[in-house]
Amino acid sequence: MAELREEAMWIYDAMVKLFEKWGMGSIPGMPTTQITSILQFIYLDHFDIPFILRYRKDYIEPLTVNMVYDIIDFDEKYCHFYTRKESLIAYLETLGTLSLSLSLSLS
Repeated sequence: MAELREEAMWIYDAMVKLFEKWGMGSIPGMPTTQITSILQFIYLDHFDIPFILRYRKDYIEPLTVNMVYDIIDFDEKYCHFYTRKESLIAYLETLGTLSLSLSLSLS
């Protein structure tokens, strides 16, 4: 569950930057709890997006359909980023060049 909260925070930060880039300011009514709920429905409960939008809308109520799909897109980017980070850490460990400070900064 802690991984989902960390991922939700990363997605929230990415969406805030996207909204600022579009000149929309902050994201109205979108705390990380809704993002965490969406990720939990997808990964733990194995629900698909239309099911979540129709039958679990009370958990994600202030979010629009487009925001939910943006969250899914950022989730995919986060998964790719996380996989590359783990691969880089493993590669640096095999080379023996992974220092403690670098390991802490990558974590």
